[in-house]
Amino acid sequence: MKSRNFVVSLLIVVAIGLAAGILCFRIFYVNTPEKNLTTAMDSVAAQNRSTALRYLDYDALYNSIGEKKISSAVMRDFAYSVKEIRHEGNQPEAEAVLVVSNRDMQEIYGNFLMDAYELAASNASQQESAQIRESRLKKQIGELLLERLTEDETERVEKEITVEMLRRGRSWWINIAPEDYDAICGGYLSAQQEAVRTLDNLSTQTPGRLGADYSIQIDNPHYLLRNGVHFIVEDVWNQNLCNIISSINAGTDQNGKEYDFQSGMDTLKILMKQKDSFDANIEAITDEKYADSVAAWKAMSGQLDQLVRELETKNAQPMDFDYIPDTSKFEESMNTLVETVYGSSAGK
Repeated sequence: MKSRNFVVSLLIVVAIGLAAGILCFRIFYVNTPEKNLTTAMDSVAAQNRSTALRYLDYDALYNSIGEKKISSAVMRDFAYSVKEIRHEGNQPEAEAVLVVSNRDMQEIYGNFLMDAYELAASNASQQESAQIRESRLKKQIGELLLERLTEDETERVEKEITVEMLRRGRSWWINIAPEDYDAICGGYLSAQQEAVRTLDNLSTQTPGRLGADYSIQIDNPHYLLRNGVHFIVEDVWNQNLCNIISSINAGTDQNGKEYDFQSGMDTLKILMKQKDSFDANIEAITDEKYADSVAAWKAMSGQLDQLVRELETKNAQPMDFDYIPDTSKFEESMNTLVETVYGSSAGK
């Protein structure tokens, strides 16, 4: 009997000791900044919202990108490494330096934008109400963006960011500044902002929509060159000059429909002012890796200037059978520009 009582007493003592130990552990144990930071950033990379929300404002980061499908596609290849953690003793504040990397979203978004312009141009020719056309176009552009973000591969870009860490109870809260979201997203947010700034300038629905300010302010040379190529190929050539040339040769636009020749010539003058702004900005690019693209742009621009001067000098009119515009040199220089900008010399 004494032996049994002894065992029971021993078990009670052990149980009390374990309980006290667990209580002390819960009171005094604090996760290290390193441990919480790694857990938090791993959760961001894995898109594990429930875990990440314990340590940082996960929703603010992802909501800055957009809807769930888009944000998931943008962040699918996010990666990070911890470069340094600055923390002294038992201080409740710490600071961490991270190297974050992602696919180059500037390039991916630029490619998407070029395709979106072409999609919009093809939709503009559809014989249907503007409401139906715009509704369909919005859906198609959304699908195109998701496709680009999901499938496109490109070189990675990386950047150092510094985050603040504050101790909260037994764990650490991580503050990521909103200005660092773009680095985490691989430049996706700034690519969106650049697109918004330039879409109004690049609109060619009517001459009046072009506006009076022809400046094209884009910081990324790769993005600027691709916008310039689209402007020349789609707006100047496909939508304007092809119709003018067709009217001179046959009296109709390139699709055989009635064409307002004088309106086309007026629009061409506005487009040439737009081109002058592209000239100034593209020719100011000093980075050697874009040298071939800049040279190709200058050659194309010179041929376009010559063609337009010829049209004005000849005082061209519809069905002017005594005048056959020679567009061969311009078309050749335009094709060379496209190949150069979309080839190895254009921002690779």
